[in-house]
Amino acid sequence: MENQPRGTITTGALLDGRYELRRVLGRGSEGTVFEAVHRFTGQRHAVKVATSQIPSDADWKRVRLLREARALGQVRHPNIVSITDAGVAEGSDVTCTAPTLPFA
Repeated sequence: MENQPRGTITTGALLDGRYELRRVLGRGSEGTVFEAVHRFTGQRHAVKVATSQIPSDADWKRVRLLREARALGQVRHPNIVSITDAGVAEGSDVTCTAPTLPFA
C-alpha cells in the first residue's frame, strides 16, 4: 500500500489548522481515510478526504458529500460512526471527521 493518497493532501499535512494527518488508514472509491490528531485537544480522529476524484467543475458532488456529512452528523446509533466535523480543504477536497475507533 502506498503511503500517499491520490490527491493533493498527504500524510503530515495540517488540515484547517487543526488536524495533523498521521497515517493512512485506508482508501476507497470516494477518497482516503487518515488517522489524525487534533492539534489543540490531542484527540485522535479519522479524517476522510474525498480527493482528486472530484473534477474541479463538479460542484454538485462537493455539495452532495457535504450534505451527506451533515445528515450523518445528526445520526446517533451504536452501529454508525458519528461525523464530528466536515468542510472543504485546500484544492477543494471535501473532508469529513469522526472519532477513531479503539482498534484503528
